[in-house]
Parts: sequence; C-alpha cells; structure tokens
Amino acid sequence: MKRFGFLQDVGLFALGHAFAGLVMVLYVFTAARLLGPAEFGLFQSVMGAFGILIAAGSPLNIAAVHSVASAPDAGKPAVLGGLLRVGLGVGAALACCVWLCRPLLAGLTRSRLVLPLLPLSALVVAAPLLTTFYGAIQGRNRYGLFMLLKTGESLLVLVFGTLLILGERRAGSAVGGYACAMWVALLFFLTRRNLYSVRHATFCRNREEFRALLRPLAVLAFLLLTNNYPMIVARSRLPADTAGLFAALFALRNLVLPFAFAVAVPLYSRTVSGSAEAHVFRKALIVTSGVAVGFMATAHLCPLPFFRLVLGPPYLPAAGYMGFYGIGLLLSMLCMVILFRWAASSLALSVFIVPVLVVLGMAFLPRLSIEKIIFTQICALLLCMCGASAWKLVETMRRR
Repeated sequence: MKRFGFLQDVGLFALGHAFAGLVMVLYVFTAARLLGPAEFGLFQSVMGAFGILIAAGSPLNIAAVHSVASAPDAGKPAVLGGLLRVGLGVGAALACCVWLCRPLLAGLTRSRLVLPLLPLSALVVAAPLLTTFYGAIQGRNRYGLFMLLKTGESLLVLVFGTLLILGERRAGSAVGGYACAMWVALLFFLTRRNLYSVRHATFCRNREEFRALLRPLAVLAFLLLTNNYPMIVARSRLPADTAGLFAALFALRNLVLPFAFAVAVPLYSRTVSGSAEAHVFRKALIVTSGVAVGFMATAHLCPLPFFRLVLGPPYLPAAGYMGFYGIGLLLSMLCMVILFRWAASSLALSVFIVPVLVVLGMAFLPRLSIEKIIFTQICALLLCMCGASAWKLVETMRRR
C-alpha cells in the first residue's frame, strides 16, 4: 500500500472539486452582479430546491462508487448499466414531481416560476445519470479523469450561464446555464459505450448495494437538507432584497464544502474496504479543519473588501453575517467527515430525527431573520453531532 495513498486520492478528488468549485463560485458571483439581489435570491432558492431534490439521486453516486469498485473488470459495465436504468427512472420521477408541485414551489419562492421550472426539470433528469457516471469513474479509481471532467463541466456552466444571463437577466437564464452544461457532459458520457452496458444490466445486485448504503445515504440527505433548505425558507419568508443578501452567504458554501466532501468520500470508501492507513481519520479532520479555519479567518479579517470586490456594493450588508455563517460552514464540514466515517461501520438513523425537525421548523419561526436562520442551522448540526457521538459511545460501551 502506498504510504500517501489516502492523501493522494483526497488530493486528486479535492482538486477536481476545488477547480470546479472555484469556477462555479465565479459564475455565481457573476450572476449576482448581473441579476441584482431580488433575481439572485430567486436563482439561489431554485438551486436550493434542486439541492434537496437531488438527494433522491444521491444513492446512485455512492452505489456506483461502491459497486463498480467491488465488481470484476468484466462486470463493471453491466453494474453501471443497471444503475443508469435506475437513474433514468429517478430523473423522470423528479421531473414529474417538479411540475406537480409547481404551485407549492411558486408559493415558496414567491414567483410564477414558469421559466425557472423548465431548466430545473432538465437538471433533475440529467443529475442522477451524471452523478452515476462520476461515481463509476471514482469506483475505477480514475481520479485524474474525474478532475478533468468536473473542471470541464464547470467551465461549460460559466460560459453557457453567462451568455444566457446577458441575453435575458432573469433567474431562469442562470439556472439554464447549469442545465445546458449538465446535458453536454451527459451526452459525452453516453457516447462512451465501453463504460456501460444497459443490455446486460444487473439490477438485483444494485438492490443489495442500496440496502447496504442506507447509513451514508441518510448522512448525505441530512446534509443536503441542512445546507439547502434555509435558502428556500429565506426566499419564502424574508423580503426579496434580504433574501438576496442571504443568497450571497449561501453561495459561499461552494468555496469550502467541496473540500469536505473530497475528504469524506475517500475516507468512507477506505474505511469500508478496510484499506485505511494509520491515523486516516485524524488526517481527515486536520485537512477539513484547516480549510474551515482559513475561511473563517478570511471572513473576520476582510469581509467588506471581499464582498465589495466580488459581489458588488448591493451585497455589502451581508458581510456582517459572514463570521456567524462561517461557524455554520465549519460545523457542516466537520459533520460531513465525522458522520461519513461513522456511517461506514454503524450509525443509527434515529439520530437524524430531531435535527431534521429543527431544520424544518425554521420555516415557522416568528419574526424570521438571517440570524435566526443561521442559528437554527447551527443548532441542527450540533444536535446531530451530539446524538451521533452519544450513539457511538453507547455502542462502544456495549462491545466492551
């Protein structure tokens, strides 16, 4: 085993997400300047809804990593083909849900949502298939290729999205940039017929993999809900310009959360396979904490110049919340790494019940403000970590 195998995997995986994340942040900041606070808030609330909806497709990514990695070379295309069949069904079901729930989404975002729903529907169809392909590449340990493809997709988002926004400065144009880029990337994968085989798909094997992945999927679903639901609540309860300020904070998650995910996934796969080298968990926590602390230091040292330079004067009031929001991002990153580590062995799904109720309850808080949204998010993350820690402690005592 290579001495730095884990850190090498994390490095390549992190580079892919880092390059893609930086380009996506550049696109989001460009959209913020071109759209203005009100339309930008709508754009981010639609993307927040997308972030929650793709929780239904997240099993495909983890299942692809797990099942493709464990399958023999000759059987990998058939395994991926079975997962792609499932992904197509999930995407079609999500698109139907988007149109059936159109009145609800319109009420939550306080808009007619006709134009944003069209690219959102295209997104939810493409995302499960695309995330399955990416998972298969990770399962083959081709992290260099993964880095190139993620970077290419993000560049396409930047190009398509900017052109569409310049054509019509609406939230739907900004969402359309994501949809165009995803479909171009998906068509690239679909033309690589050596990667998958739909004709010899093995769906029964995939069902067994899904049962084995309930814990990491619950972790991922909780994190997606915690990080995306507050943006929808902000858009539905706060004035449009104030929701735009929260959208500026919400966009900053693309700067740091990809790093935590880049640590958590290799950590999970190595723990499951039993190939993790010594002190791998400690290495993961150090890397994640270092990135988070660096972000928080920047937030405290120069928030106003950062917002003035990147987002523009209309978003300057959001700088006052940056330190508080940074604490929430730190907890999100640590929670992601710790929970994925524990999900690889044993973790009770009941630890998510109370935190999920807390997150959902923020929509009913009286006199809602940005501070209350951030505070509720922090409380949910702390409750989840405390509950998971208590469960692990009880389990350890039982084993002894």
